[in-house]
Amino acid sequence: MLKLRAQNSLIPEVITNAYLNIGANNRELVLEGQYWRLITHQFVHLGLSHLFFNMYALVYIGLMVEHKLGSAKFLITYLLSGICGGLVSLIFHKYGFMAGASGAIMGVFGAFMALILSKAFEKNANKSLLISTILVTAIMLLNGINGKVDNSAHIGGLISGFVICYILFNEKLWRWKITTNWQYGLTCIVVLIFSAIILIFAPNYQNRKFYKLQFQFEQNSFDFNKVYSIPYDLSKAEKVKTIEQYGIRLWQKNKQIVAEMHKLNLEEKESYRRDFDGKITNLAIKISSLLRKEYLEESSKYRYEIEQLTNEVNNIRSEAGSSEYKW
Repeated sequence: MLKLRAQNSLIPEVITNAYLNIGANNRELVLEGQYWRLITHQFVHLGLSHLFFNMYALVYIGLMVEHKLGSAKFLITYLLSGICGGLVSLIFHKYGFMAGASGAIMGVFGAFMALILSKAFEKNANKSLLISTILVTAIMLLNGINGKVDNSAHIGGLISGFVICYILFNEKLWRWKITTNWQYGLTCIVVLIFSAIILIFAPNYQNRKFYKLQFQFEQNSFDFNKVYSIPYDLSKAEKVKTIEQYGIRLWQKNKQIVAEMHKLNLEEKESYRRDFDGKITNLAIKISSLLRKEYLEESSKYRYEIEQLTNEVNNIRSEAGSSEYKW
């Protein structure tokens, strides 16, 4: 499974939305109730090469597993491994989206290991098959260290595939014999418990919504610079109108944006940025009001107070490590 980050506009928003619209996995959306993404993301790929290598691996290992498990149990193992891999991915990836079938395919590798340990193959072949499968699996996991591959989904799929296949293949678990119906039922119970634990206890940080609001806030902050470059030849009414449009009204919009941010469940970093935006907004509203008074009264008696407030804004930005749109 491949992952892409959407934090801080590392990839265009339009690309993120396109993949989310066709079913890619995303922590925030799944935790809000879009559970179907845990299935659909397995069929979404980020290019022909991504699709080709996944399908090659599936054919390579899938034919042997399906032959021993049967089509129905193989399909269940494949899909449920992909779901479990997607759930594990949610724990480790708070931003961006994840897509691809490799979590499910790693589940098939895990299933193959379960078959080997269950002595599904000839005795003489078991040892060599186990060694070769462990080697291939290790290589695939090591390949995921580069950061572009979602190793958390791979590991989740591998372990879940092993457990699911072990239950579905063996008619005797520990000392108890189980029927086919019990195999299916026990598999569903295990997956449901695992899913519930993650979906209930994973905190739903609404970072995607926050960064959308943050983008709007920064655009407004940039437009505010227009009040500092008003042409001298404009009439008083035109100057006041500019202050109202790019100052007072704009920062009132930003105040509403900050209020929307306060409704979101955010992590410490995002909460700090929200509070930072709130401080800037309150100061900018004061500056805009004073600029409006200055132009209405055609006086410079507010100039010192405006400069003090502007310096306070820039000091806050410097302390926060943000030099964007310095006034």
